[in-house]
Amino acid sequence: LLDAFRNDDSAWRALPRDVAAWWRRRAASSIRGNGSGWTIEGPAAAEGRVRFATAGAAAAGCGGTRERAASEGAGGPTVPAPGRSAGHILVIVENVPLGIDQRLRKQVRELLGSGYRVSVVTRRDPENANWRDLPGLKVLDYPGPPEPRGMSGYVAEYSVSFAWAAVLATAARLQGRIDVVQLCQPPDIYFPLAWPLRWLGAKVVVDQRDLMPELFAARYEEPKRAVMSTLRWFERRAHGAAVHTICTNEYFRDRLIGAGAAPERVTIVGNGPVLERINRAVADPALKGDHKFLCCWIGKMGRQDRLDLLLRGIACLVHDLRRTDCAFAILGDGESLDETRSQVAQLG
Repeated sequence: LLDAFRNDDSAWRALPRDVAAWWRRRAASSIRGNGSGWTIEGPAAAEGRVRFATAGAAAAGCGGTRERAASEGAGGPTVPAPGRSAGHILVIVENVPLGIDQRLRKQVRELLGSGYRVSVVTRRDPENANWRDLPGLKVLDYPGPPEPRGMSGYVAEYSVSFAWAAVLATAARLQGRIDVVQLCQPPDIYFPLAWPLRWLGAKVVVDQRDLMPELFAARYEEPKRAVMSTLRWFERRAHGAAVHTICTNEYFRDRLIGAGAAPERVTIVGNGPVLERINRAVADPALKGDHKFLCCWIGKMGRQDRLDLLLRGIACLVHDLRRTDCAFAILGDGESLDETRSQVAQLG
């Protein structure tokens, strides 16, 4: 094989460090619309190219598999191949904006790549701008309510979000048929919108990312019984309005079935990184500094995640057990970010 390419000037003869550098440039770049087409922005702009392929051509060239129209770069949107729409999907998400919702971003990319039109009702965020001009995708965002500080704050937040979702979902329906509605939960508040949309011909799918009763119990040491009963009532109504539910693990599935969902209508769709990006990642030992081990926590920093317990455990390991060969990194953002930073400073 090497002999066959020895005199081929079009072949790239690269050392491992050249390949690693190229992957880093590619991962730091993205595809962006400019009004008349698509361009690559970032370190790989000079050497990258955007190419389109129809489903038929991809099948002919790849043994029957569908080829993506373009690379997604550093987690940016996939450019859908031109062609007739397979249907219209309306997604409603409340607690995390589309631009930073890793699970929803992957779902949207797959739907667009499969030929669907997608409309997403989401709270406004600067990161949504990367998705706004993507063909086939309509971002229907609204001003995000302030972070709640107590029970009344959650009631106000969810009331505002529900009102905006009702207005924007109605606007989307007035512009054309909706084939599928996906409700990203929690919060389990959108079932009043699900029934009218079902009567108008849409199928309703619930994407259950977490469980409201368990979240409430984790956030408050002595949760009120009336609130817990209300949350379970909302949970049952939400799944009663859905034709199918997807959730992230077996515990969620068993809980939802116990709450009244039919077993054949609950499917596990787990969370995880994009394997293509993981496989091309290059280890950087310099991140460890002088330490032998580097331990990372990655996620959304909510009060129910109890990062305070994690930090106290790390302090015990470092200060009491004298394990100075370990470094720790906590990556993410959320309502507990400032509290976490303050606790890190206090624990030293």
